Amino acid sequence: MGLGINKDLEPLARAVERRGGTVTVTGSNHLRWILGEWTYMTGLTMSGSSAHACRRDIERHLASLDAPVGTHVVVGPDDRGKFEVHHPNGPVRNANGYARTFSTRDAAKRAAHSLDRRSV
Repeated sequence: MGLGINKDLEPLARAVERRGGTVTVTGSNHLRWILGEWTYMTGLTMSGSSAHACRRDIERHLASLDAPVGTHVVVGPDDRGKFEVHHPNGPVRNANGYARTFSTRDAAKRAAHSLDRRSV
């Protein structure tokens, strides 16, 4: 890449650029990392501990882009004390066409998580 940045941040700069972002030198001693709406500033050459902290922040942001987005949410309790799992178009329905209900929030969360994994 040839930006003359800390060797620990060089692979991250390549990862940001592979995703369509930019890493530019601003002034004489700072880097601006831009990826979509996200912007992050670091030093051009940093000490080991500050470079590691910046690296973790950048890695965390890149990982958040890879995380699956949960489309199913838990709603409830309703007037009967039951919890439902909803997708963007409404409740998840059983074979008879009624909204699928769960007796506990934990059971509904497990079902929502399972549905999210299946849809990926």
